[in-house]
Amino acid sequence: MANRHNPLIFSLFCEILRLANVVPDVGKCFFHVGNFIAHIGNKVSRVSDKVSHASDVIRRSSDVVSRVSHVVRRMENFISHTGNFTGKWCKRVFALAVAGFHVSINWQRMKTKADIVANWLPRYTGTPLKDFGRHILLVNFNNYVEMFARWHNVPVRGADRPMPNATADGITIINFGMGSASAATIMDLLGALKPEAVLFLGKCGGLKHVAKLGSLILPIAAIRGEGASNDYFPPEVPALPAFSLQKAISTTIRDHKRDYWTGTVYTTNRRVWEHDNEFKKYLRKIRCIGIDMETATIFITGFHNETPTGALLLVSDQPMTPDGVKTAVSDAKVTQAFLDKHLHIGIDSLKQLINRGLTVKHLRF
Repeated sequence: MANRHNPLIFSLFCEILRLANVVPDVGKCFFHVGNFIAHIGNKVSRVSDKVSHASDVIRRSSDVVSRVSHVVRRMENFISHTGNFTGKWCKRVFALAVAGFHVSINWQRMKTKADIVANWLPRYTGTPLKDFGRHILLVNFNNYVEMFARWHNVPVRGADRPMPNATADGITIINFGMGSASAATIMDLLGALKPEAVLFLGKCGGLKHVAKLGSLILPIAAIRGEGASNDYFPPEVPALPAFSLQKAISTTIRDHKRDYWTGTVYTTNRRVWEHDNEFKKYLRKIRCIGIDMETATIFITGFHNETPTGALLLVSDQPMTPDGVKTAVSDAKVTQAFLDKHLHIGIDSLKQLINRGLTVKHLRF
């Protein structure tokens, strides 16, 4: 009986052994499946975090859009209640796109030189374009402007601006400061007016013994030693005044029973050179009658901008000798003794042009 059941028992024993070998593999399989499910869970958690962060960003962006929209509405209300954004202020439309919406803002166009100078001349002077005269006197010092205003009983405008000025009888006098850069600036800005004539009443150093303190110099040309004029024409282009304007000044000087010297002046960019003996030797060699810091620049920029220009210079010092160098005391004496006559001649020269209806363009530009 025992022997008859032995094969069955043996078969069951073998089956048990086979299943014992398979079970570990199944366990391993379940272990790997568990790890995979855990990995998938981590991925899902990270994606959920990113979705949450994106949701926060979108919510913040929505807040920004809401705030910008509020600002735009306030700007539109401001624009609708003011007239300052009409006319030429509405030449340029500036598009602003923020988070899917489009905003149009009107602003002044500043692309061309004409646009710039038309905006900057009033900004530098404090005077609207319509209030300028068509004939211009340029000076370096405020006492000229104040004297002009006092004689004509008009206010000085732009006292808090870089270029104080006054206007009367079709003439505007402007103190543009000192130096070739300032001279080029005012000549460019005057392009907004297209003046009939520009006369520079400047001070200069007398380089020859005949050019004494208080002498008048009517320059026929200027040497371009300052450098600023090179931005307008090559160095070989001569700096010349408008001949007809210089002729009118000459006639006015004689009407005032004064004499004057004529010749070439040297324009330099150096304010302190009186100690430089080599430079003085050069000035003697080129035989200029006077030296200043603006005349050549004004002549060249006038030619470039098609503006008739002239100059009448007052000798305020004799810098070729140590005792002739300008001081505060000597300059005050020259100003007190000669400034009013210098200014009178300048005003009368322009009035001569105005009253006779003369044009002073010496070339067809």
